[in-house]
Amino acid sequence: MKPYETKAALWFLHHHAGVMMYFPNVACLEDLVIIDIQVVYESVTSVILKAMSFGSVGLATAEKFRKTGQFSLQDILSATAVSEDLIPPQKLVALLEYLHIIARIIYSSSTPSSVATDDVYIMPCVLRSASRETLDAVSKDKSRPLSIAPLRVRFVCGFVPIGVFPALTASFIGNHESFELVQTGLVKNKVQFLYGSGYALITLLARPKSYEIVISELPKGDYEAHVLCTELRKEIEATFEKVSSRMNYGNFMDYQFGFACPAHPEEDHVCVVDRRCSSPQAMLCLQNLDNKVPQEMLSCHKVWFGKVRVVAEFFSKFFSFIIMIVAFRCFIYITITEPSRRTGHCR
Repeated sequence: MKPYETKAALWFLHHHAGVMMYFPNVACLEDLVIIDIQVVYESVTSVILKAMSFGSVGLATAEKFRKTGQFSLQDILSATAVSEDLIPPQKLVALLEYLHIIARIIYSSSTPSSVATDDVYIMPCVLRSASRETLDAVSKDKSRPLSIAPLRVRFVCGFVPIGVFPALTASFIGNHESFELVQTGLVKNKVQFLYGSGYALITLLARPKSYEIVISELPKGDYEAHVLCTELRKEIEATFEKVSSRMNYGNFMDYQFGFACPAHPEEDHVCVVDRRCSSPQAMLCLQNLDNKVPQEMLSCHKVWFGKVRVVAEFFSKFFSFIIMIVAFRCFIYITITEPSRRTGHCR
């Protein structure tokens, strides 16, 4: 088919089906058009989940998938006979990887060659979840750098959108240049990465109403805490935007940065320090605290958001002030000088 014929056929299918998935710019998916989303769910169930649980992959492989969510393309190719009505395994893996449902694991150079293969993937959404006590133990761990408070991400909708944390985890795993997955103790709502060239240990926690980013260990050598935190926050922002775009969550992914509220230590509540979005509940919490705690929270804000933000805000207000003065002087000049000129011209 010619390009314009393909486009016309796709518009026809979209008009009659209502929903369509087509990825012309994604490798291995250029010739795949999905007009029934149920096919994706059935393909994942039959090609991956059933094959890894009840197929002929062997007990060791099935147990590894159950505990770590990891599988290889060769495993599902050898374990399943795919129906013609389902998506072929290679295309299904490419689709799930693009949607951040799975991620390819890139092993470090120190990993034994018997373990490090090229086609190993991980599906974070099938992992078991850790208890709240386990998450609290990470946040309150006295051995972590106490000068860097955990950063929390609160969604404006009031709850954590379904599937976002596993998608973020898969996206971080796929970002091989900045993040390296720590494969010990993998659970769905607590994941650890080595971040940056200094290999800082970062722990991501998923709570019922927010996410939490904890720097568990600082990197070795020379570093500046606010530089490390600012770069990590920007990486998180970029990942949120990418996941929101591919999962088509829209306004559900609007979020705010903040810190755990000292006035409500027993609740999953966030005091928003970043003023990008206003939250009356968070502002009220700040007003009800004594004078010492807000200052501590502002110092946490400085570590995570750096001095650049403060300088930028200063110059923004300064230039706004200068523009207001110039505009006022122009107004005075027009209202006073121009009438006198016209009067003189008439004479």
